[in-house]
Amino acid sequence: MTQDNSSTLTKTKLPDGRCIAHMNASETWLIYDEIFKEQIYDRGGVKLHDGATVIDVGGNIGLFLLYATDRYKKLRVLSFEPIPQTFRVLSENRKLIEGDHEIQLINAGIWRDSTQKTFRHLPRFSCSSTMCPDDSPEQQERALNFTLNAFLQHPNRWLTRSFTMLPRFLRIAVAKASMRYHAKSQSISCRLMSPNDVFEQFEIERVDYFKLDAEGAEIDILESISEDQMARIEQIAVETHHGDETMQRVERILRDAGFTTQVSFSRSSPEDKMVYGTRRGQHEIRDDRSHLGDDVSVPETDPGGIEY
Repeated sequence: MTQDNSSTLTKTKLPDGRCIAHMNASETWLIYDEIFKEQIYDRGGVKLHDGATVIDVGGNIGLFLLYATDRYKKLRVLSFEPIPQTFRVLSENRKLIEGDHEIQLINAGIWRDSTQKTFRHLPRFSCSSTMCPDDSPEQQERALNFTLNAFLQHPNRWLTRSFTMLPRFLRIAVAKASMRYHAKSQSISCRLMSPNDVFEQFEIERVDYFKLDAEGAEIDILESISEDQMARIEQIAVETHHGDETMQRVERILRDAGFTTQVSFSRSSPEDKMVYGTRRGQHEIRDDRSHLGDDVSVPETDPGGIEY
């Protein structure tokens, strides 16, 4: 890890040798593994292609943007990131992109209306910053499971081995201490744009790939996209939050809009299901878990994918 003196941004080196700006090492490697190693945005029947128009809601520090532009040519990408501090890092990493791409970075989030809303920003875990905080006991339990799992998936194998040797009560204590550290938050007022304003302002006629990671706001965003605008979206990948009920609602919204849906998840976040929608083939719901080993335990879904 290095400190960029010219911009006061902390940087780290990726396996390919590039130095990227980031917020903190733990979340950077977690997201890197999800996107580059597990390829969570190339699953469930969705696939980017050369010349695609991409809407990236929840750009964070730009790892998805790097992944997409590394692999495909002549993309048009609109990347939305509402948190100013995170947007600064995203803008720095934009400089690493080569090739004939049209990249637009927008310091705003997406919401039902164009407005300002207060976000709970987590500087020590920026990818969980949200305008829809959930402090329920159920969410706290999901967060604990996520943290326990994150220690098991950590790239530092010595740390992982040491953690697994602890008795369970100590593993829980360590996980809760980590949660308290990463829970330090700030209240920040952020700009939001409605889907209607996005489609009109940026003159979007077709969206080849819509990536949505809005930390709990996914239902409100999807329900605010008009029928005409939804018809312009060919493929969509949604990370769902706050439990399986949200995942099921996202499935229903997408299926009602004419998408074929599939469900998957990453090793690092098995409880935050990914829902993928495509407009190819017959309507079917499949639970895409074949890429995962037997060491990941998650609830089983009904073959219909609607009810548990």
